[in-house]
Amino acid sequence: MSLHLVTPLDRIADEAPDEPLLDMRAWRRRSADLAYILLKAAGFLASAYMVTLGFPLLVFLVASGGNLEIMFGQIASLAGHYGAASAGARADFAQGVVLGLFGISSLVMIWRLPRFLAELETGLAWGHEA
Repeated sequence: MSLHLVTPLDRIADEAPDEPLLDMRAWRRRSADLAYILLKAAGFLASAYMVTLGFPLLVFLVASGGNLEIMFGQIASLAGHYGAASAGARADFAQGVVLGLFGISSLVMIWRLPRFLAELETGLAWGHEA
């Protein structure tokens, strides 16, 4: 059984339909739809970036064969080489990391976009059933 909430404004609009109240109902529905879209989009972006930031950890874990000691040794080695590198090499490495993470996040978003749009369409259609 679904919850059906009727506000005092809805009752007034049902009893004496005036143009301003109908406009207010339409405005409320549009603002609710916009809020729903923004919340779903924020969740989509946050989860996509969490997957993206977890990807390098997964790569190190797979490269170490699941052994945490070897994985942290690899990360320590990378940190040592980064600290000993020149400023230009550090900048190049940072730029490569940024571009790589941007590419990974783009691929993750493209992969997840059809499901996100389907969920968004279902959620918006559910809100307009009444």
